[in-house]
Amino acid sequence: LRIINTLAKVETTYWRLFFARMQVKIYSQWAARANRTLQIVQSRGDYDGSSISYARAKAVLEKARANMISARSDLLQQQEVLLDTLNDPDLPLDKDWEIILLDKPTTAPLKVTPAEVRSLALQMRPEIIAQKSAIDISELALNVADNQRLPRLDLVYQQEMTGGGSQSHSAWDQQWQNDLVSYTVGLSFEFPFGNRAAEAGYLSAQTQNAQEKLRLQSRLAEVQADVNASLHEMNNSYEEIDVRRQAADADTDRKSTRLNSSHTDISRMPSSA
Repeated sequence: LRIINTLAKVETTYWRLFFARMQVKIYSQWAARANRTLQIVQSRGDYDGSSISYARAKAVLEKARANMISARSDLLQQQEVLLDTLNDPDLPLDKDWEIILLDKPTTAPLKVTPAEVRSLALQMRPEIIAQKSAIDISELALNVADNQRLPRLDLVYQQEMTGGGSQSHSAWDQQWQNDLVSYTVGLSFEFPFGNRAAEAGYLSAQTQNAQEKLRLQSRLAEVQADVNASLHEMNNSYEEIDVRRQAADADTDRKSTRLNSSHTDISRMPSSA
């Protein structure tokens, strides 16, 4: 579970870094266009330019520059967060690094079937695997408790070596030489009346095993609910991405048409003597 969480954190941080890089690019382009707009306003000063237009264009340029500086700071911060999350000994934090992002996000729908996703989740989710292991352990404990209820028959084997003498060392010598060896073989049978302790242990093991199986059913239901919610969210996100893309394209066309019209008006004005 910790590995999965770490991988998810790394992936999330990666895309945040990608978003920060895109923000730097966008604000840089915005600053460049704001600078061109300011130059256009300055060039129209002899015709219809005004101090208000110049101040407005100047404010837009300074705002774009401020946003670009803020975006660069966020980019460096996200890069440090990604390096810290990776925790790679080959990438120490006390050195300056620049992470080049190769993978780009895609808006193409992921073609999966709900049945495949649910099956994969039920096989790979850590809580399901852990709960199945808990059931296996409880079943082993149940088998042990069941065996404890049976009568006990033991085969007893005993070997005894003795030695005797007027002094201790002579007795030890006789033992080591196997002079006096006796053997005993027998059977030990035990049948407890009532067997309450073993029956109570077996009942407790049965209860524990049933509880673990109920927990598994609960975990399965939770995973299926998570999968369904994730699938709905993913499908809604694809629809939202498509709608937002169309809106952004329409807005870009509108602004491009307006900008081209403005440049045409400027080109038609007579040049100053």
